[in-house]
Amino acid sequence: MAKRSPQRRAATSRRAALTPRPTDSGDSPRRGLLYARLSESWDAAESVPTQLANGNKYATENNVLVVAEFKDDGYSAFHEVTRDGFDAAIEAIESESIDVVIVRDIDRLVRNLTAWNRLEQACISNGVVLTEYSTGAVYDLSTPDGSYKGGMEALRARKESAVKGQRVHEAAERQARKGRRAAGGTRRFGYVYIYAERDPEDESKKNKVIRVELHPTENGLIREAADRIFDDHSSVNNICHDWKGRGIVGVTGKPISVTTLTTVLLSAFIAGYREWDGQLYKGNWPAIISLDEHKRLRKILGDRAKDKTYTKREDHLLGGVLGCCLCKRKMYRRAGDNYSCVQTVHGGCGKISIKADLAEEFVTGAIQQALSSPEFVRAQASSGDSTGERERILGEIAEQEEIKAEARSDYYRRPRIIERDEWLTIKTQCETEIARLRRDYDRLSGESESVLSGIPADQSIAEAWESWSIDRRRRAIKSAVREIIVLPLPEGAPRNMYGYIKDRKVRTEKQLAIIEQRLDFDWRF
Repeated sequence: MAKRSPQRRAATSRRAALTPRPTDSGDSPRRGLLYARLSESWDAAESVPTQLANGNKYATENNVLVVAEFKDDGYSAFHEVTRDGFDAAIEAIESESIDVVIVRDIDRLVRNLTAWNRLEQACISNGVVLTEYSTGAVYDLSTPDGSYKGGMEALRARKESAVKGQRVHEAAERQARKGRRAAGGTRRFGYVYIYAERDPEDESKKNKVIRVELHPTENGLIREAADRIFDDHSSVNNICHDWKGRGIVGVTGKPISVTTLTTVLLSAFIAGYREWDGQLYKGNWPAIISLDEHKRLRKILGDRAKDKTYTKREDHLLGGVLGCCLCKRKMYRRAGDNYSCVQTVHGGCGKISIKADLAEEFVTGAIQQALSSPEFVRAQASSGDSTGERERILGEIAEQEEIKAEARSDYYRRPRIIERDEWLTIKTQCETEIARLRRDYDRLSGESESVLSGIPADQSIAEAWESWSIDRRRRAIKSAVREIIVLPLPEGAPRNMYGYIKDRKVRTEKQLAIIEQRLDFDWRF
């Protein structure tokens, strides 16, 4: 017969002493740990305070001294998330200061196998038993019967949570297909919720939203942010900074962060649609922007967010303006000293880079000189304002979308008005036309009102430049050049860019001479 280790014999004798028995005033009380959990505070199930009260009552009746109480209010035990109360309970069990764990049901402790394995190992190693005060059941996990029954309860709870989650998912999908917004949560920025009247003394029922309307001022701010991204190529960071200076706050009463505003602008909600599993469903609330504008925002902001190692390109003067001479990709500034051809995300060659401060200094001087030239002034005067043209294009895009939607409805209607071949032909024609119109709109979006407007007659371009924001400087550059191509380092030029020259003036002159040879301007005039 195999011998048991001293630790195993001690644990076995300790568990034997922990077998539940009628209260006897002559027995010393067992040390108990009480745990309570509720995943949703509004649930009709037993609340956390009620669980703790009933657990203490059970402990008193069964000669158990509760030495620790832990709770997780508002946390799921099904998903593998961090639960501070559960982690503290495991630590208490492993500290050998606990004899019995008291819970309402085992599913309060665990609803997934990872947590169950962790709990089982801790209880077996330290001779701790589990007790359900709702049923009086005791689980000694060191025995085959106790381990089996406890594990089956954990599996039952896991299945129950999975089935409930599936039902919730299906219900949410049905709501999405009907074009209804997701329930719960705080109101969305840009909108106000209109609630149904209810008895103020009846706290058992939640407020019911009967409709969603546009916020009188916030919806205009969203429209402003979208226009600034389209027309001025502004970054979300710059918009948030501007709004903070104007005292604009979000639904929480605090200044709007970059993450919050980005989430708002990427949401299909502001276009009047509900997004579910990658599909868009027309909602029953008013839109702030068009569906086409939503798709353009998703593309613009999505492309900017792909590369986390590069800072926001609009925060740097030449980000997206410089182009690589080898692969023709745009160049962006790393969170450091160079503008580089980004290989990891933007598909560039990664072979061309240029000193950021020197490139910005040279380009600034060249642009200021160009803006002061008579040729640029004449070109600006003859270009006209394209705002009306952009509005016309957006109207044509909306018209094509409507034609496609009507054709789709005619095909799926019973009886059918048009056949499949006709529907596919109309669909292809509309999508081709929409793609062409979007390209036209994108070309016009680079234009804006004259960058020279608002400059006093007695002020030079260089003086005005110092007071301009990064957005306006970028607009000025884009109004003068289509692109600036970065060429390789000239043959014979030192790779250290004369960094060994101590005289700063001489060193800068030599460096700018090299930069001039490396930058090829594609002027608009």
